[in-house]
Amino acid sequence: STDPVAYRGGALSPIKLNSGVKGGREDERKRTKQETS
Repeated sequence: STDPVAYRGGALSPIKLNSGVKGGREDERKRTKQETS
């Protein structure tokens, strides 16, 4: 059975994952900037 609520949650999780990966990359960039300066 395809529960619409479960499907909506499944569709949202990759977006959360994506933003988390982006945030992690930005943190890495800030860290490398601090190390080089």
